Amino acid sequence: MNKIIIVIVFFCLCISIIFYFINSTFLKNKEHFKGNKFSSDKLNIILEKISNILIGNDLNNWFIGYGTLLGIIRNNSCINNDDDIDIIIDYNDKNKINEIIKKYNFKIVIKENHIYKIELEKNLPTVDFYFSNIKENTYIDHWERVIWKNCNPIQKLKWKNTTLNIPNEYQHKLLNRYGKNWRIPQKNKGNQQYKKDKSKYQYL
Repeated sequence: MNKIIIVIVFFCLCISIIFYFINSTFLKNKEHFKGNKFSSDKLNIILEKISNILIGNDLNNWFIGYGTLLGIIRNNSCINNDDDIDIIIDYNDKNKINEIIKKYNFKIVIKENHIYKIELEKNLPTVDFYFSNIKENTYIDHWERVIWKNCNPIQKLKWKNTTLNIPNEYQHKLLNRYGKNWRIPQKNKGNQQYKKDKSKYQYL
């Protein structure tokens, strides 16, 4: 009888340990996706750096998106207290991004099928690569469930000591994403109604 009790207790302990590690891993990944808040200066440093790296490694099918695009167009700077840099990129360029990560010894914080979160420098903002399927003139971001329509021709914006790729019809895309007051400088990204229903794809 005592042996049975010992076995049961041991089994319960093993199950508890397994659930603890699973839960810890989940919370850790959740925190990574949530990200820390950074000053616009630090965000600008990383944006300039990753842009030059992409250009220097002959990557062309990409553009800045989401909060990064909003900040650059609205403020000519990344948004203060944002958490990362957002890059929409061709899914077919994933191997090239892997080569860049290895070449520059960048740290992979999160690695999923449709998103990489990488750290270029310690204690500085991370870069999110949203690997998107391209169909004709449309980038389909399955991670954020966003369909970027009419992105070509991708525009080139001279910014600081680099050139940023900007999607075609970017004003229309920002309007759909952040609402009619997207042009008004704010401390955050403004209207975020798009976050309420993640079951459907949003068209930009």
